[in-house]
Amino acid sequence: ATHPAWQFYLRYTTASKTYTLKNTMAHGSWGGVNPFVATEKYQPEKKVAVLTRATIHWKDMLRFWKDVPAVSKSLQTTNPPILAVGVGEMPFRYQATVSIWENGEDMLSYAYRHPAHKTMVEKTRQTGWYKEELFARFSLVE
Repeated sequence: ATHPAWQFYLRYTTASKTYTLKNTMAHGSWGGVNPFVATEKYQPEKKVAVLTRATIHWKDMLRFWKDVPAVSKSLQTTNPPILAVGVGEMPFRYQATVSIWENGEDMLSYAYRHPAHKTMVEKTRQTGWYKEELFARFSLVE
């Protein structure tokens, strides 16, 4: 909260929000390692946060990004996330998303049953356009 870089960032914002999370599950890698250790039991009836992170192969960059707008638009679903943002160290290659859901069922329903996202997941498995990927799930502490 007191770091100069954060203080600089806050001068250009109109609002900010901090979430405290505990990891309930993570698989995959980020920079060759999985930085998360599950410290909490997953409770699907409670709010859940999800972090996805992937390194996209250079050769697959255009193909991947061509499909992203449909997935982004699909977040306006029946039970949309409380928050959904794309982030990344180098956003076009090192892609990450953070989303917060009212409960685990809403999150799973979107991830595996919503047509646009389900298609993207299937394409990911078929094309192998990620050099590495990480999926982590968290409970909201506050």
